[in-house]
Parts: sequence; C-alpha cells; structure tokens
Amino acid sequence: MASNLGRRKEREDEESHGATLFVSNLPYTATSVDLETLFSDIAPVRTAFVVTEHGTGVSKGVGYVSFALKEDAEGCYSKVEGEGLSIAGRKIRVQWADKRKRKEEGASEEKKEIKSRSQPGPRTPHDPLAVRTVIVTGLPTPLDSKTLWKKIRKCPGAKELIWPMKKENGEDPSAAHVLFETPATAQDAISKLHAHVYKGSLLSVTLKKRLEHLAKPAAAKSGPAPTRASRLIVRNLPFNATEQDLRAMFLPYSPRAFDNDASG
Repeated sequence: MASNLGRRKEREDEESHGATLFVSNLPYTATSVDLETLFSDIAPVRTAFVVTEHGTGVSKGVGYVSFALKEDAEGCYSKVEGEGLSIAGRKIRVQWADKRKRKEEGASEEKKEIKSRSQPGPRTPHDPLAVRTVIVTGLPTPLDSKTLWKKIRKCPGAKELIWPMKKENGEDPSAAHVLFETPATAQDAISKLHAHVYKGSLLSVTLKKRLEHLAKPAAAKSGPAPTRASRLIVRNLPFNATEQDLRAMFLPYSPRAFDNDASG
C-alpha cells in the first residue's frame, strides 16, 4: 500500500512540474545574463536569474530558468540530462524547480525587477535579439561596410552587420552591431574578437544583452549619471605609452571601459 502511494506521488510530481528549471553547480562568476544566454540557445527563455546572497549580491552558484512553454522546458531538461551542458568549464545540473522554494529565493530578484520597471525616467528598450547580438566598438577609421563584413563573416554564425551604429545624435563609425544565428555563436565571436587588434585598433566586443541588463539599474536612478566616480587615474605610465596600450591593459576587465560616449 505504501509503495503504491509512493509511486503515485512520484507520478503526480512529474506531472505537476511547471516550465521552470532549477540550475545548480554554476560558477560563482556566472550572471543572470550568462544563464539566459546559455539556455536561449536551446529554447526561448522567459526569465532567468542567478540566486544571490542578500545584502552582498554574491552568487550562491544556483539559479532558475523559466521557459515560455512547458514543452520547451521538458525538451531542455531532456537535452541537458542526456548530453550535458557546461558554462565556464563547469558541468551544470538541472532539476524541476520547487515552486515554493523558487518563490522564496526569487522574491528579491523579482522585486528588484518590478521596482526598476516602476521607476520614472528613460528605459532601455527590450530587444528580443539582444541575446545573440554583439556590439563591436573601437573600430578603425576610415572603414567601409564591405571590408568590415569580410572580417566579421569569418566568425561562424554571423548573419547581419549593422554599421555604422545608430545613436541619438547621429551615427558612430567606430561601432557596429552584429547579429548571429544563435547565442552560442555570438559568445564564440566575443571570445575571438574581444581585445583583438584590427587595422591598428584594439576592439572591444560584448553581448548587447549584457549592456541592456547593465543599463537598467542606471536608468532607475535619479540624478545625473556617474562620471568621475566611475573612473580610474592611472599613474607611473611610461612616457611612450599610448591609448591603445591602456585599452589593451583594461579591456579584459571591462568591455565598457572605453565607451565612446564617455567625456574626457
């Protein structure tokens, strides 16, 4: 009798799961954007977030990924269980999320998102293609689209080049958007092109989704954007050091360190 009840409970658990996966064994450096990018390559992701320690923001090494359709979640679960999936060299584990536990752990992240949406002021428009769009800055001048595309198309999965990049005050010939077939090919291109010297210029390459994600907290704050407080003064440089030398030194730590919008 007890065994029958146990089997019945197992069947009910399997049938009652939703479209959310609990992901564990994440590297502590992984972000919510990394998580969304990783799983978007398998199926459309509705939301994804890494669980962090309250007050410190330090990752707990676990997260949740919700899919638009239950069938997509089931397909992703089967794929990861059967073929495996890694991020930054670590093989992650997945299981069906416990709804009550997810509600408790995700409450703070969801509150932050709701609060940012309710704040007045400009917001970064949501781009469904941002998860597989790469932003390239630091391009040399003069340059033409044919020459640049010849370089970009060497990256597998490159589909479309948008150059020069459109901005509110016109066009920026030192920046471009590149759309890739999948989030995975976009990430591969970032690894290949970031901090790469092209025609004497050091490129800065990052995922558009990452910049979109970073822009949200700034948009929610009132008052002027941070300026000097977010800069570093570098001393004791050799007299023959150039801007390219500085870019080579700091770009691996922040692809936005040399944003062309920054005022000197």
